[in-house]
Amino acid sequence: MRRKDKMVIILVMVVAIAIITFFVSKYARVKLMPAKHFVYSEFNAKDSSMIMGRHMGYINYERFVELVKKEIPDTQISIEGDSACFSTQNLHYFLGQEDDWTRKYRNIPIHINKDGFSAKLQKIDTVQYVLLPFQILSNVAKLDED
Repeated sequence: MRRKDKMVIILVMVVAIAIITFFVSKYARVKLMPAKHFVYSEFNAKDSSMIMGRHMGYINYERFVELVKKEIPDTQISIEGDSACFSTQNLHYFLGQEDDWTRKYRNIPIHINKDGFSAKLQKIDTVQYVLLPFQILSNVAKLDED
């Protein structure tokens, strides 16, 4: 095969990979479902989380609150400015069993105190989202599986 033919084949493969990557990143989103908590599916703005980074993202606030009230009924939830505050006697349900939560979550923009934590809210297309580490969502979702 001539060198020019090889270059054309490589260029076509690179373009195909770029197109596939674009469509996968545009349409595949993590979705919170009542029965199965993490499923890749087509994006639905009212019922999905938008992945921001590897460890956290925007989660549909109403769906998260619904899950929290069901699984951790003693949780007090309030909105203060642009943040949602979650207070409970059972903070380990949110943050996990590890005692040093402030070390574990130190690089993530949530504020933790002895009674709970607060996380940023953002409205996107009339839907309210809360910015959470996926570990917190996963911890609460695991309670729902029991």
